[in-house]
Amino acid sequence: MNELQTEQFTQGLREMAMTTAERSSRRRMLYALTLMRNQSSPVSFWAVVRRHLIATSLSGVLIFMGALGYSAHDARPSDVLYGFRLAVNDPLQVALTFDEGARLQVRLDQINRQLSEETL
Repeated sequence: MNELQTEQFTQGLREMAMTTAERSSRRRMLYALTLMRNQSSPVSFWAVVRRHLIATSLSGVLIFMGALGYSAHDARPSDVLYGFRLAVNDPLQVALTFDEGARLQVRLDQINRQLSEETL
């Protein structure tokens, strides 16, 4: 840096300098903001319980539906879970097959299975 740049830099620093009153005001404001940030907002006991209850309920429903689907996998037309298999298991199996050719094969297998069950 040459002398002119150094002088301009020094002058800029002097212009940016704060007075004692300004510094004191900024300190008080920062201190107040720090105190506000450290205060945690009160969380209701029931809000926490409700969140855990919802998560537990959803987990229970998923486990129950998975067990029901697994039980209905080999259901025959005379079984109680046969309607569940036709309404839920078979469409879900098709929906979870992403390749179009494999999806058609799964659907063909399901139709053949239903036809063979009808003849029994």
